[in-house]
Amino acid sequence: MDEEASFLSSLIQGKSTFPRALNDNENNSGQSSFLVNANGDAYDPYSLAWRYLGMYIDCDIDEHSQSDGNGGKDNNAYHSDDVFRERQLQNNNQRRGLSSGDDSDSCSRKLLWAAYHDPQYKDGQIGEYQFYDWRNDEWDTSTCQTKRCAKMNCHAKRTHFQLVGVFKETDGLVDWAEQLIKHEGYCVWNDAEANVATGAEDEQRNSHSGDGGDSEYFEFMYNRQNNWAQGCKAMYLTDSYGNALWRDIRPLPEGNITDGLYLDDKCTQKASMTLGQYIVKFYSRYYYDQEMGEEVAAQWKENVAQWNSLMQDLKICQPCRAYSKTPNFDDNNRRELRLLNEENNDGGGEDEQWGYNCYDYAGYQNCNQCYKFETKTDLEPASTEDLERASAQGTILAIKVDGKIYGKGGIDWYEYDNDPKTSILIVMLLAIFGFIILSTRKCKSISKIVKRVRSRRFHRNLQKALFDDEVDGDEEGKTEERLKEELEQKSEIIEQQHQEMERMRLEMDQEHSILAMEWQNSRNIRDQFIEEPTTDDEWIPMEDRFEDEPSDDELAQTDSSSDSEEGPVGSSSVNQE
Repeated sequence: MDEEASFLSSLIQGKSTFPRALNDNENNSGQSSFLVNANGDAYDPYSLAWRYLGMYIDCDIDEHSQSDGNGGKDNNAYHSDDVFRERQLQNNNQRRGLSSGDDSDSCSRKLLWAAYHDPQYKDGQIGEYQFYDWRNDEWDTSTCQTKRCAKMNCHAKRTHFQLVGVFKETDGLVDWAEQLIKHEGYCVWNDAEANVATGAEDEQRNSHSGDGGDSEYFEFMYNRQNNWAQGCKAMYLTDSYGNALWRDIRPLPEGNITDGLYLDDKCTQKASMTLGQYIVKFYSRYYYDQEMGEEVAAQWKENVAQWNSLMQDLKICQPCRAYSKTPNFDDNNRRELRLLNEENNDGGGEDEQWGYNCYDYAGYQNCNQCYKFETKTDLEPASTEDLERASAQGTILAIKVDGKIYGKGGIDWYEYDNDPKTSILIVMLLAIFGFIILSTRKCKSISKIVKRVRSRRFHRNLQKALFDDEVDGDEEGKTEERLKEELEQKSEIIEQQHQEMERMRLEMDQEHSILAMEWQNSRNIRDQFIEEPTTDDEWIPMEDRFEDEPSDDELAQTDSSSDSEEGPVGSSSVNQE
């Protein structure tokens, strides 16, 4: 219980017993290197790169063999089809054969990483490459000093890097994390923090110059590494159903990990209780402080997320030779350790020609990280069975080995073969491409097809234009005739109106002549009875002038008598008229 309480308290304090000085076992093991070509010649360290793939459980496990729906255990938490229990009953000699370093399926946690070689390397060291910045999703070319400026992209599905080998760390994180964090990880996380820092970027970058300043990213990883379980450890408390619990690392998809609780002493059967729930129960039971337990559980959850986030920097391609993205140089504080390491020929390197030097936590300059993994950890070449098992558990990043893809996911990696929609699209594109090829062969060349299409289009447009012209001509003729008829009709109407007006004019002239004659007659009659006075005569008023004139009756009698006298002569004259 004391050990468990110490572990839980360390989640808050973040302390580690990892010594700052070099370990006593850091010496050259003398074993032959795996990082050589087919002729056994060593590669230039600057032409080598590596990336982290993830962890897996090194035995066959049944992911569906969990506790029952009530949280209890059926037959000691194992089902009748539990693969692991059946394998325990088998003779070790009858199990599948692995490479010479096989540890007999101990169900321990194993770590996988891969090494690569750049066959196009041109001695440009770090200045020959650009690096992927996953936080900003862009390529950082700030280190490019040569014309090539190649992408350090061994993590991609399509890359010019060639696979050297996939390696298995048989003790999991224990030695591997130690070697990583104090060497290349120190400079990688310093650079990463400098890139995301705001307002103090220069200060963060200057911390690489050998002044002893460490980034918060590095300090977190340094303190966190020993908080991970090292093997399947029994827990003091039980779950809510009274089942005994064990704790170990639980591998997750895409290379992530977390702390897991299990129902068996091999840590293969997952418990329904999470470690966060266990922490709350522990603090409530022994410290009577549920609130503190919730704070510790939240801190644990945050620490796991931070670890997986920072490990993302190592899931992308990194040079085997440690580096810094900012040019910097050694000082007296680290020179003594560096000279000692160079004398021991223990992975240290010379000055990087462009000044991109990494002065790591252990005092090395430009340490060969791949060499450290090879000589300071319990490393073995991974077998095909290892890759198949890790891939079946779904916890490692995708990698292509001998034409076959293992694992899943990763930056700039897409599993086209496993996507039905993409497969359908590829089939459709191939069908279209095949149709184009057949059409090309039939017409001898694409140019003939184009000419034929253009010719057909031209003739079609020409025929359409001619037809439109004919239609337009017929319509224009009909319109002209219709307009002509309308004009003729209007001309006739106008002529009729003109004749009518002429007739009316003649009638008016006749009436005018008659009126003029009548007026003249009236005037003549008047003139007969009106005598104009002379200048010598005495003026007689008008009323007096007609005093002696006969009356109307007298005039009537006079007219009748005159008519009777004329008699037949007047009648005949009138009849003749």
